[in-house]
Amino acid sequence: MPNKNMSTQNASSKNVSNPKIEQQPKQQYDIIFISGEYYVDHPSSSIGVIVKVLEDKGYSVAVIEKPDWKTDKDFLKFGTPRLFFGVTSGSMDSMIVNYTPLKKARAEDENRPYFSGMPDRAVTVYCNKLRQLFKESIIVIGGIEASMRRFVHYDYWNNDLRKPILFDSRADILIYGAGEYQIVEIANRLKKNKKERDNEKKDEEDKVKKENINEEKNKEEINKKNASKTIAEVREAINETLKGIEGTAIISKEDPAASNFTIFPSFDEVYKDKKLFCKMQLLLTNNKNLAQKIDNRYVLQYKMHKYTTEELDHIYGLNYSRNIPGKFPEFKMAQFSVVTHRGCIGDCYFCSIPLHMGGRIISRSEASILDEIKRITKHKDFKGQIDDLGGASANMYGMDCIKCDSKKCMLCNNLDKSHFKLIYLLREARKIHGVKKLFVRSGIRYDLAIESEEYVKEISKHHISGCLKIAPEHFSRKVLKLMNKDTYINGIDKFEIFKRMFEKINKPLSQYLKYYIMTGHPGSTMEEVIFLEKKLKQLKNTESIQLFTPTPMTISTCMYYTGLNPFTLEKVYVPYTYHEKKVQKNVLYEKRDTDRRREDKRWKEHKPKWKEIGR
Repeated sequence: MPNKNMSTQNASSKNVSNPKIEQQPKQQYDIIFISGEYYVDHPSSSIGVIVKVLEDKGYSVAVIEKPDWKTDKDFLKFGTPRLFFGVTSGSMDSMIVNYTPLKKARAEDENRPYFSGMPDRAVTVYCNKLRQLFKESIIVIGGIEASMRRFVHYDYWNNDLRKPILFDSRADILIYGAGEYQIVEIANRLKKNKKERDNEKKDEEDKVKKENINEEKNKEEINKKNASKTIAEVREAINETLKGIEGTAIISKEDPAASNFTIFPSFDEVYKDKKLFCKMQLLLTNNKNLAQKIDNRYVLQYKMHKYTTEELDHIYGLNYSRNIPGKFPEFKMAQFSVVTHRGCIGDCYFCSIPLHMGGRIISRSEASILDEIKRITKHKDFKGQIDDLGGASANMYGMDCIKCDSKKCMLCNNLDKSHFKLIYLLREARKIHGVKKLFVRSGIRYDLAIESEEYVKEISKHHISGCLKIAPEHFSRKVLKLMNKDTYINGIDKFEIFKRMFEKINKPLSQYLKYYIMTGHPGSTMEEVIFLEKKLKQLKNTESIQLFTPTPMTISTCMYYTGLNPFTLEKVYVPYTYHEKKVQKNVLYEKRDTDRRREDKRWKEHKPKWKEIGR
């Protein structure tokens, strides 16, 4: 559990009673979080960072981890928060956590059963439980499950469109992307609103007393006045204070047409017309105010807050203990990892980052990162190894650019691809007393790395151990274009350039490349799979072959749902059946079971193409 020390000014506050709570907690917290993940006081823990930022601002915070949603007990543990409940599934969507790409429950996997301790659609389940128990409380939702379901979206597990999660969850406000700025702004506004409401109540009490009404009538008069307002009216009045916060979404009854909002096709319109769903997909952005009509109300998105280097330096410079609880051993591998930047300019169409964290890079300062490493060296468990230094793509550090909102940063000549800032950072980090080895495990974009042979030499010599993992995803240009990962530019294959560069540098070091591959993506016919299989046979060392999972709000998911390329509205082949997805994956395994494949009736239909196709 987090440090639940309250600020001095709140220490004497009494808890708001709830008849369903058997024993009232001794103190009332400003904010109570419900999390589908365990809390870790660590800068790589999403709930850990949010708690730390709020505590830094003087708020008292409690976390209920992995509650049993089938009973009320866990949700009643800390009573009613003074300001609001915060709800998150954690760093992953609960449906991804609970199901395989073929929709098989991971808990029922005979070989590797995994019990997440989370319900399906955890954010909605947690919120509805809170709404049942604490009708007057404000509920704030965040994390990737909420963020990537803030508008009408295709839900792979329902195989249908769903309304924005604010409607299903009955939450009051949604935070998308990184939420430090938003959560503090929400807390500040609600704190101010509560103070104003408390003052109004006190003024009313004083007024009644001045009119010489006896104490019993005084209470009766005030209670009567308060009862005249419904719970919905009270919450609606409070929610007025939450309008306009950057990086949030709310539900509104007001038509935003006259305001500065880009209006999407409505839920009814996109439900009936897949081409309009494609139109909506191309309008999605974090950089504008957006609105979509749902029945007789609207979901409003306020454009994302533009985080700065100074803000990130403050957030990551807070005093995290980095102690990993025994119940969360999976986090141990990241205990001494360091985040250097946020965002990604890759804009892969299957990835959630562009519409979650944003499509630009915000780097921390070198001084902030180096100071964090120095603090790590003093940790009681530190043995000299920094587990990772990076971000979504490690070698995007220092590639900050705010000149435009284009999604073509990778191809822009104005982008500084020298890796100079990153090379300098790595060299300075190695000089820190107590650091024996500093790993780069975040993964790199090889199509950027070829711009700096010096960088490839640097990480090869000092920052990898045995192998470097990269993610070409596929080698068919047809599929790569639909992924927005085509690295064939002007007839030049950037993958081959990087591979030759890496092998030349690493031959004396006996280090090699490993590859992450994806199949089942829109455009992936059996012909593309067979072509990919031939390529992988030449390369060997395939680290992982994953099936594409259509996650909410990505462009690839739009293609999967509509069967159309949203940019051209041309038809796109999509492998929909479980059988074909299995066949595609089985073909790609290096140690495949050929006997089983020969017996597969569907495979026999594709077998002739095995010899015919070559590119």
